[in-house]
Amino acid sequence: MTERPVTVACLAAALVAWSAGARATVLYQPVDQQITGNSTIGSFTAYSGDRVYIGFTMDWATGSVGNNEFYVLWFDSDPSQNIGVKGNEDGSGTKDFFVRHQSSDGGAYWPQELTIPNNSRVVGLLEKTVSGAGQPYNRFYLWVNPTSPTNPPPVYAVNTAGDTVISSLGKRAANNNDTVYFRDIVVATTYAEALGSWTAPPYVPVATFSAADFNDLNTGGLRNQMGGTGFSGAWYGSVDPQVQAGDLTSALYAKAQAGTARSLIGGANPRHEYRALPSPIDGEIWFSCLLRNTASNGRVGLTFNPPGGNPFDGQGTAFFELRGTSLAYDFGTGTTTLLPNMATLGQTTLVVGQILLNYFGVNDAITLWLNPNVLDGTTLNDVAALVQVGNDFADVIGHLGVFLQTTGSGFDALYLSNRGTSAAFFDVTGVQYFAIPEPSTLALAGAGLLALRRRRRRAA
Repeated sequence: MTERPVTVACLAAALVAWSAGARATVLYQPVDQQITGNSTIGSFTAYSGDRVYIGFTMDWATGSVGNNEFYVLWFDSDPSQNIGVKGNEDGSGTKDFFVRHQSSDGGAYWPQELTIPNNSRVVGLLEKTVSGAGQPYNRFYLWVNPTSPTNPPPVYAVNTAGDTVISSLGKRAANNNDTVYFRDIVVATTYAEALGSWTAPPYVPVATFSAADFNDLNTGGLRNQMGGTGFSGAWYGSVDPQVQAGDLTSALYAKAQAGTARSLIGGANPRHEYRALPSPIDGEIWFSCLLRNTASNGRVGLTFNPPGGNPFDGQGTAFFELRGTSLAYDFGTGTTTLLPNMATLGQTTLVVGQILLNYFGVNDAITLWLNPNVLDGTTLNDVAALVQVGNDFADVIGHLGVFLQTTGSGFDALYLSNRGTSAAFFDVTGVQYFAIPEPSTLALAGAGLLALRRRRRRAA
């Protein structure tokens, strides 16, 4: 038997196939629960199918989230297969919503912090990655206020020792200082049933400028460090990447770093660190970062809405990276494309990008410039640009991931902004915006690689 890999594309296909192929079945639907003590809510017919969903609506009206303030539902016996809240990551961070299989595995946390009052819809999926009645539920996915099964993509916890059958639901509270209810609880066989009648509130984009040059951090592990501006909570993920002394620099743009020189370095395995934005964003988004590989097996890049979960190596289907000297990317296709000879080993590559996200639409666009000389006054396009138009690779961007492998891979100077074309371009380059080809023109490039024409600066 083969374990299914976890990607956003695979998850979406599985959700669609499961929802379409299975008879809609609610396994258990108890009354609303105030989360206190530690007790069984009720039992239901034993179930051993490959996927089981759970959904509930949080009702937390007043108070504050304390360290390790704990409100969860559990399957079969506590602390088995918990979903709910563990305040401030047990005091080690700032995130709150989580899932876990056992108290020993740490679990996985939702990127955005819990705010009060809170009426979020929480959805979980227990999955057997190897099909069969005797196989364990070894992945536990979590969504908070989802707009669809893949937007934003779930986080997940992994444990090989999960239960093979579930037949009861319980609740537990600890270190609880507030009155919290879980309402409209449902255990079901489809995502739609677990989501219930809840609908996402109207989306109002917030102007965001996020910056991380790592110069305000300590050397060592990036995980659980804060720093930077325009983010929510701390970095989280693997023990790698690490913060090292020294900056990456580029003379091709006008962003200057201050403070003690710092950048990121990879480890032996491909690993992520993640950070949430204050709120999800869409529309026109500009970003830049500095990448460097010193070895042909080096990997370094940026991911958008990565799926998360131990061992923190899944990139999802919205990312780009340098693999040695090649540019690797995928934006919504589920297939990684590799463009050779796009960078030079040992030299820093400036990446400038523009994303156009059509909220709940299909005509998203991504454009990447590698080492553009934005200081020359007339052009962003003296190098080949990667252009892709037409795929729906995200509804919004809610969190980012930095992805590195080998101690010869380096990452620095991450900037992201959606504050309008001119302001956003200046935020990420330090240079006044000037005209570039429209996405409709770029679409004529077809496969995605276009030699861009020179453009004169837009009149002031």
